[in-house]
Amino acid sequence: MVESMVEHHQLWSFADSECQLPVIGFDDKGIRLRKCKKAPMMHWPDGSVCWPVTSWLLSKYKRLSTKSARGSSAGTYASLISHLVRFVYEKDISFSELYDDHLYEWAEQLRLEKDHRNGLFRRRKNSQIGRIMRRGLDFLKWYQENLLIDRLIVGAKTDLAQIKIARKQGQSGRFKFSYIDHPAIPKDDVPQDVKPIGHSVITDLYDAIPKSTKSSYVQKRRQQLLRLLEATGGRRIEISELQCSDIVMAFETSKLRMRTAKSQRDRFREVPVAKEWIEPIIMFIQTHRKRLVKRLINDGKIDKDPGHLFLSETLGQPLSEETITAEISSLRRFAGIDEKVCAHMFRHRFITLQVIYRLKSFIGQELPMDTAHVILTKVASLTGHKNPISLMPYIDLAFQEMGSWDTAEKVLAMRSKAEADYRKIQTLEQDVAKGKIKGKALIDAVSEALKGILGGRDTNRLKEQGLLSV
Repeated sequence: MVESMVEHHQLWSFADSECQLPVIGFDDKGIRLRKCKKAPMMHWPDGSVCWPVTSWLLSKYKRLSTKSARGSSAGTYASLISHLVRFVYEKDISFSELYDDHLYEWAEQLRLEKDHRNGLFRRRKNSQIGRIMRRGLDFLKWYQENLLIDRLIVGAKTDLAQIKIARKQGQSGRFKFSYIDHPAIPKDDVPQDVKPIGHSVITDLYDAIPKSTKSSYVQKRRQQLLRLLEATGGRRIEISELQCSDIVMAFETSKLRMRTAKSQRDRFREVPVAKEWIEPIIMFIQTHRKRLVKRLINDGKIDKDPGHLFLSETLGQPLSEETITAEISSLRRFAGIDEKVCAHMFRHRFITLQVIYRLKSFIGQELPMDTAHVILTKVASLTGHKNPISLMPYIDLAFQEMGSWDTAEKVLAMRSKAEADYRKIQTLEQDVAKGKIKGKALIDAVSEALKGILGGRDTNRLKEQGLLSV
């Protein structure tokens, strides 16, 4: 049995807990069934199982992580290879009938495809096309070695293969690696300038929330999503994995514990977050999210609270990376913003601010021998970057924005608190427009936000109101 696919155009899925697949044993037991919960399964566009690719995925099943349907290694493998599955299906050929010319055609098809949310942009960069095609070639090599007899689909020029590949050497920092190459695979794009999202653009996204949906739950969820992107600089998958308990702990400690996604093992980091950012999220958990979970349990959609901060309104599933991307894209359209806006640009903004104020703190002082490395090492500990040197472009960007300020840590904390209260007032305006808050409650809410900006808030207020019982 297979869990339903998340989107109608997605070709892969994970098997459910009832799935059993035959295993051939070289003993007296012969063929037997083995449970394969969360095993990756590939389908043809007509819905039937694509057994060659499914077999390839299953051959890697034991060593691929399946912790989350979207963020896992198994999901990544399946997502990349699905493009080849769709291509051969549309060409009405088998994998064994692929030749060099088909790879050129496939590469062009991938290159020309437009972003379905904004037709002005390509759907994928050359580097992503390269990952897709190399994963396809990996599969074809496995396919000919395990499922074909006396037919060479992929090989060197001297092997008279249908698809002629070369193996090349690459290097990333101190690490050397080899990779498959083919003339049809495009060269990586020239790296683009790092562009953080601007304050005014973020303001426009907040203002677009009431126009983007009639659902009060979705509106509040989108507000908290923007808050966390702005306050933490977290990656999409790191935001999607946050638990309600993480938010409660952040209110107690002013540090949000986040899993670092791009690490080989599960590693966590603590990101300083002002309580002013966390308070509205606590309110969201105790009101809109709590009511949603209760309704979903009553409707039989879920058995219990799954714990994730962000849930879909219909089924109560944790939001995926792609959904977060779609949320930001939707707000961009409703805001009437023509320029590119994506979740990762919040991360660029967060990193840039961290670098700026740490550089400013050195003004007028004797600089360390390696100022850049000292600063970037500190910032990398907050953002989850393994190599601080990968943040070097932000040094140049920061110098463009620099002026003269106080110590970095103090200024960053002050700025974060002020921005959090500014966003709080902005979202209060939306509640006023709907008539959800007025009179003394409105005056108290605005007064509380202004006190926060001026440094006079009582951070124990939510405890007294019983809003930390999560």
